[in-house]
Amino acid sequence: MNLIAPKEMSDDEINEFHSNLREVMLYIKYSKNKEILDRVVRENLKFQSMERQAAEVINVVTGSKLKYPDGKGDVNMRFPF
Repeated sequence: MNLIAPKEMSDDEINEFHSNLREVMLYIKYSKNKEILDRVVRENLKFQSMERQAAEVINVVTGSKLKYPDGKGDVNMRFPF
């Protein structure tokens, strides 16, 4: 079994992922550093239209308690948190 530890990976390694997993990993990596996390979320356009399931994974894994509208569709993660 291979385990992934986002906090031990470089951004270049994380950027090799080609799905919302990349943004999930970046969010997890910087979840304890609000300044860097804010910059990463604002600079990466993929956070503007993230799959709802990816946003839910971020909430569960990081305990971020992010708020976003109910319903279907993508989530904009670029709002202040």
